[in-house]
Amino acid sequence: GLSVSGIRYYEKAGVISPLRGENGKYREFSLHELQLLLMCKYYRQCGFSIQESIDLLKQSDASKVKLKMETRCNQLEQEITRQQMMLELMKEKTRGLDCLEGPLSCITEVRSPALLRLKLWRPGMEEHEYAPFSQIMEWFSYNPFIDSCLILPEERLLHGSGLLETEWGLSIEESFANRLGIIPNKQVERIPSCDCVRLMVRVNEDLTIDADQLSPARQYLADHDLTNVGNAISRMLLHTSAGEKLIRYDYLW
Repeated sequence: GLSVSGIRYYEKAGVISPLRGENGKYREFSLHELQLLLMCKYYRQCGFSIQESIDLLKQSDASKVKLKMETRCNQLEQEITRQQMMLELMKEKTRGLDCLEGPLSCITEVRSPALLRLKLWRPGMEEHEYAPFSQIMEWFSYNPFIDSCLILPEERLLHGSGLLETEWGLSIEESFANRLGIIPNKQVERIPSCDCVRLMVRVNEDLTIDADQLSPARQYLADHDLTNVGNAISRMLLHTSAGEKLIRYDYLW
């Protein structure tokens, strides 16, 4: 189960010294060398690099081996946490895509997740009104858990017509942020969880939303005697392209 290049690397590193045949083409490996190679393979399968595997193999101090093992255990726990979060995220996205197979609005009553949000620059904003570039880049390092998040002011949601402008931002679900160790600061807005009417909308390339798409939601509120009590929050569900045109679908809470 070891590659030829891997065996040669270990040989060059001095881990093994197989005997060479008379013509130099073949190598003979002793049982001892086989055990060394299998131990290197064991370390590699535990997630250590080739060089780390060699270092561990040559390390006779058990306490130092233990320390490296503990460090790797911590790394594995972080990787498992991130993979579990990834699974939750992808399952939620997959469920959301069901709406594309039926009526686009796909209206339902749900409880929205609590969010942390950074405001992004848009024309006309003052410098103090949006997050600094350094913090935005830090948040992008948490992909794919960061989403584009648009705010549609309440007045436009209920009474706007034509193309409705939105306020731009980035968001992450608070539960994900807690597990990733993101510590909010004064630039981060917290949007609490609440009962919502949710629908799917198509967002234009300039991040406006066509008011006609909101007619089903407005009608739903009226039919069910529901009152809107704040701004709408739009988070990206799917971003794709058709030729040179970008296509974006959002969930609007």
